[in-house]
Amino acid sequence: MKTTANSSTKIFPYNELPLPWKPPDWSAQFKTCAEDFVVDEKLSFNLDEVDNSAENNSYEHLYVRIEKKNLNTLAIVSFLTDYFQVATEDIHFAGLKDKHAITRQWFSIRLPGQKRKIDTALLKNFNLYRYVNPCSRHNSSLKTQLLSHPGQIKVECKILEAIWHSVALKRGAISENQFSIVLRGLGAVNAEVLAMMQQLKHSGFANYYGLQRFGHNGRNLQNARSWFNGDIQVDKPQQSLLISSARSFLFNQILANRVLDNCWNVLKPADYVQCNRGQRFFKFDQSDADIQSKIDLGECNPAVALFRREEIGKGNDNATIASSVYKLTPELSNGLAKLSFNHRVRPLRVMPGNFSWTIEHQQNLLLKFSLPSGSYATTLIQQLGDIQHRY
Repeated sequence: MKTTANSSTKIFPYNELPLPWKPPDWSAQFKTCAEDFVVDEKLSFNLDEVDNSAENNSYEHLYVRIEKKNLNTLAIVSFLTDYFQVATEDIHFAGLKDKHAITRQWFSIRLPGQKRKIDTALLKNFNLYRYVNPCSRHNSSLKTQLLSHPGQIKVECKILEAIWHSVALKRGAISENQFSIVLRGLGAVNAEVLAMMQQLKHSGFANYYGLQRFGHNGRNLQNARSWFNGDIQVDKPQQSLLISSARSFLFNQILANRVLDNCWNVLKPADYVQCNRGQRFFKFDQSDADIQSKIDLGECNPAVALFRREEIGKGNDNATIASSVYKLTPELSNGLAKLSFNHRVRPLRVMPGNFSWTIEHQQNLLLKFSLPSGSYATTLIQQLGDIQHRY
């Protein structure tokens, strides 16, 4: 029997997703300068517990915590390959960070047999940017970044800490990112804005993937469709990026429809449950009468699996929002169905940690909060009004 999508399911443009609450009548500018967006990455393991004695020569990975300004993460990789004279594949990081910001994140560099030769104390506060040559073969991407804003931006990059470890840093090894954000209001902060921040603090926000996931003007999604249709060929690193963008788009569509149905923070039979902002998820057990109350208190979050080919063929009688979304997006869902990738689950809601705010000069907002790895600060601030991004 031919199956059709649920008639109430909608597909939204990637940059026009519904929000759980109507944003306040307030306008502000974001990222007018790098200091308006500060991100501090916290790893999911404790480096202080590592044995860094000089006698322990089994450690061949040098971890460096770097503060960068107006540079993207891949530019720092170029810096490190140039300075330590290693290959790009010897550099590892846990996650990508924004370019137009001040960010602090960890990198690991594989340096076998170099532990006795490198004094980590001398690396602290070392200005890496002054050393590297932006025109070297490793740093062509940096040269492009500088030429795109000649004389308009100040670029900085320095090493804050250095420590040896036995294994390379893995992608996703982040417990949380801590944010300090300034929104420069075009009018006074009003009571609606204050009420919305209280709402976000106690109820959380819809955990959409941010626009940066889809590339400039949604280019990654366009390329994913072209690749799935056989119109273009892409290399393996690019394939991973396009698969991620396609799965993220489909997740956002599922979440958007649950926002419309007012069930984005309510468990449904096919859902998973995430507790205490951890990376462990378990299937929703409908016999557990207490789990929804824990979600209402912000102790747990409903979650769904990213794209699964098993959902595509489900019929009308038991159609889910996910299966309806997949049927309405055949170019992406059919393309993904031919590929293999890891099973992943993502929360529909995220609770900002240690959320606080200060009003400056009556119209500017200084926000401080933490988010688990994979959640976007830009998604949170969308809920506060008409926020205009400079970059």
